[in-house]
Amino acid sequence: MKATVMEVFEKTAKKQADRPALKVKRNGEWVTTTWGEYRTQVRTAAKALIHLGLQPGKGVAIIGFNCPEWSISDIATIYAGGCPAGIYTTNSADQCRYIAEHAECQVAMVENAAQLAKFLEIRDQLPDLKAIVMFQGDHADENVYSWKDFMAL
Repeated sequence: MKATVMEVFEKTAKKQADRPALKVKRNGEWVTTTWGEYRTQVRTAAKALIHLGLQPGKGVAIIGFNCPEWSISDIATIYAGGCPAGIYTTNSADQCRYIAEHAECQVAMVENAAQLAKFLEIRDQLPDLKAIVMFQGDHADENVYSWKDFMAL
């Protein structure tokens, strides 16, 4: 019998709740996220995406190097009923626009200021784009959220 991404994720997170799911080196130290924590963060991010106005079947652009926030954004988009659209970090602003436009992206998840700059450059060409979320850093624009502020939604 076939299972959805959400069903497999929920089953694994419940069965392996206290076991490591993700590890990342931050400030020279390894940080571990358990399956239980991962599940909580995915569900929180999915609610935040819905709060930002993500509609079912619409896209969420994700551009950044491999990190927990990338994985959380990807699964959260599925939980929220959207379609994740991964973008290579080496893509130009115009290539990002092409992908975001064709994926009907309503939210862009960007790793840092360099990736944010690409979306700020093309934002006026993406009328469906409601918000941009930064994994690292923040920005004064009211439609750009830090990861912390996004998760607090």
